[in-house]
Amino acid sequence: MTIDRLAKLITIILLVGLTACSPIDGGTGGGFPNSSGGGGSTGGNSGGGTLPGLPSGSFRQTPGEITFHGCPPQGDGGDPVLNENKNRVDNGNYQPTAFNTILNLSWPQETERRAHADWSASAQAQVAQAEGLPVAVEGYLALARLEGPETPNCHSTTDADFHIWMIGHAGGSADRAQSVVVEATPRVRTNHPQWTVNNLIAIAQAGTKVRISGWLMLDPEHPEQLAQTRGTLWEVHPVMQIEISQNGQWVALDNGSVPQAGNNTSKSTTSAGNTGNASCPDIHASCSQLTCDQAYACLAAGDTALDGNGDGIPCNSQCAK
Repeated sequence: MTIDRLAKLITIILLVGLTACSPIDGGTGGGFPNSSGGGGSTGGNSGGGTLPGLPSGSFRQTPGEITFHGCPPQGDGGDPVLNENKNRVDNGNYQPTAFNTILNLSWPQETERRAHADWSASAQAQVAQAEGLPVAVEGYLALARLEGPETPNCHSTTDADFHIWMIGHAGGSADRAQSVVVEATPRVRTNHPQWTVNNLIAIAQAGTKVRISGWLMLDPEHPEQLAQTRGTLWEVHPVMQIEISQNGQWVALDNGSVPQAGNNTSKSTTSAGNTGNASCPDIHASCSQLTCDQAYACLAAGDTALDGNGDGIPCNSQCAK
């Protein structure tokens, strides 16, 4: 943990007594578009207060961090505290948390597009009431894609996050306006070879219920996506466990079987596969050369050029619904 991060944590601990008796309702603006349900009065426990529906702060723990393929947890630019939050690798005692609790959780508007170092002390204390809690959330996947080079991963072209949209009901990419973004990082995925974009898309297309466990985190970098391709700036990031519902039980994606889109059969995750509809014929193919199923497969394989506007849908003119 860096000295700067330690100093900020000490500041938050000192200030939390001031915020524990006041509501965290997002103040002016924050929490859009779900501010009416977010926040709430805090409790008074030693974990910094408990917001309604969230785990107790006593479940927090010191983040585990590693240097991964030469990239430190602080990344290579941007907000080092945010990057450290994204890059933690420790498992926790994940607590059941309702999807809508996270979707409706508010945040201070002043944090948007600003680094942690530029937040006021009160904003840091408010965010700290929820950030870093270990949650286990049930829902459905809408879509998944491989991200491009980013500062947390030192702009690597091979180590990139999976950006996954989680929704509260079986649906599809059109429902992402009310989604919670959950991200699977390369530091965690290295231990989960069956966590592939292809498998995640197959789960989304089949409408299979999932349970996502990981660390609650505020990502203030993308407020322009609110009410379009996300419902909140709160994320589960990083994802530490992915489970799918099979025969009334939760089964780890690593050990279960991935349902095929459009039917009720499954494929074993021990074999390589695609979305169940098509494979990518050429990673450098253009939209005019691909069907939509092939375009999704190529996007999942890393051809981000097919997704020019970054909405997770390849070849929008022919594949957007």
